[in-house]
Amino acid sequence: MKNRRQQYKEFLQALANLFDFAVANDIIFKGNEWWRSFDQAAEYSKKGIGSKNSKHCYSLAVDIYIVNETGKKVLMGKIPSEYAKYKMLGDYWHSIGMVWGDTIRKGDVYHFEHPEKPA
Repeated sequence: MKNRRQQYKEFLQALANLFDFAVANDIIFKGNEWWRSFDQAAEYSKKGIGSKNSKHCYSLAVDIYIVNETGKKVLMGKIPSEYAKYKMLGDYWHSIGMVWGDTIRKGDVYHFEHPEKPA
């Protein structure tokens, strides 16, 4: 079993690869909630929008939001052309051994996580 530091290292390397892939494909995004407190996770869980034991609480997940050409509007992935950009990133993320949120919960296109339980 890997220790937490090894998991962080894998996740960081995967993120670095995702950044490079996104830039090479002219997909610009911003990150959100790479870390989340357990209290915040519990609040989200009460609202039905997350888990009390989220991988965000261990810095093994991040939500990313693709922005439009001006950088001012977040693409929500609701229309096919926007979803296609998230899917491109999600497919790449899977190809490097990670887990994309849309495959866990349909519509959670923003979520990118490490595949293992936190050590």
